[in-house]
Amino acid sequence: MDTTTKVQGPFVMQNCQMLIDENTIQLSEEDQARICQPWKYSLIIKLIGKKIQHHILKKKIQEAWKIIDNFPLIDLGADYYIAKFNCEEHMIKVLNSGPWFIFGYFLSIQRWKPNFMATEVKSSLTAIWICLPQLPTEFYDGIILAKIGNAIGKLLKVDACTSSTLRGRYARLCIELPLEVPVIPFINIGHHNVREKIPYASNVED
Repeated sequence: MDTTTKVQGPFVMQNCQMLIDENTIQLSEEDQARICQPWKYSLIIKLIGKKIQHHILKKKIQEAWKIIDNFPLIDLGADYYIAKFNCEEHMIKVLNSGPWFIFGYFLSIQRWKPNFMATEVKSSLTAIWICLPQLPTEFYDGIILAKIGNAIGKLLKVDACTSSTLRGRYARLCIELPLEVPVIPFINIGHHNVREKIPYASNVED
């Protein structure tokens, strides 16, 4: 019995390796370059915190990006899409002109990369609005608000009424935060010892 086991072990492993080799399609560098070429100016996008229908998303991003040329928006599943551009100019315009928001929700954008599988992506970032109800009016300054936002996370957007000092009741900032990092409960501002408690909220429509 022991002898049979010792003989079968390497034999079975060899057969398994042969099966793997038979089921593997090898890609040459030429193959890889050819299949990637049509996608090199594409962007992978995801609307964070809200699901909308494909045709509505397509219409809204085309309006926001102001790209006249029609481009495919391909559904990858798990709320990810590919915006497939034919020229580098459109891709660079979208990447450099952000951040982008649809219905007040942050549109996550990254360059297309090979072997991207939407169902296997682990989301590590989220975008949320924070309100600063006790912020003194003198801090309603673009540079100061940017410093506050970037001290909490990555500032994506300042509410239009906040930036023009029209809202009055509170400052509102949209911040990108890592999901695995605990949020800070308050922030100290300047030499005035302003201790601002930070209420966090989910994405809301403007």
